[in-house]
Amino acid sequence: MLSVTAAETDHFMEIEISGKLTEEDYDTFRKWFHSVKQDDTPIHLLVMVTDWKGMTLQAIGEDLKWLRRIKEFQKMAFVSDEQGIKAAEAFGALLPGIETKYFRQAEKAQAREWLAQ
Repeated sequence: MLSVTAAETDHFMEIEISGKLTEEDYDTFRKWFHSVKQDDTPIHLLVMVTDWKGMTLQAIGEDLKWLRRIKEFQKMAFVSDEQGIKAAEAFGALLPGIETKYFRQAEKAQAREWLAQ
C-alpha cells in the first residue's frame, strides 16, 4: 500500500509505504502527484516504510516509469527500522541529482529537518 500522508507544499511530500506495492498504488499516487505539482520546483520526498512486503511485477514496471521524472526530485529521506530499506540510500546514490539519506523511525523529525535544508 502506498498512501500520501502529507503535502505541506507542492515541493514537500510525505508518503507511507507498507505491505506489498501494486500497480494500483502507483496509479493512485500518480493522479495525486499531478494534482498537487504546480511548477518546476524540485520535490523533497519523505518516504516512511513499515512492514515492507515487496512489489508486484506490475508495480516494478510502474516504478521504472518514474525514472523519467527523476529530475523532479531533489532529496529523498527514507525512514524505516527495516533492514532492507537502508539499501535504498545506496540505490539513491546512483540517481543523478538526488540526495538520499536513511533515518530510523525514531529520527523522523531529523529526516524532516534534513529535507528542509
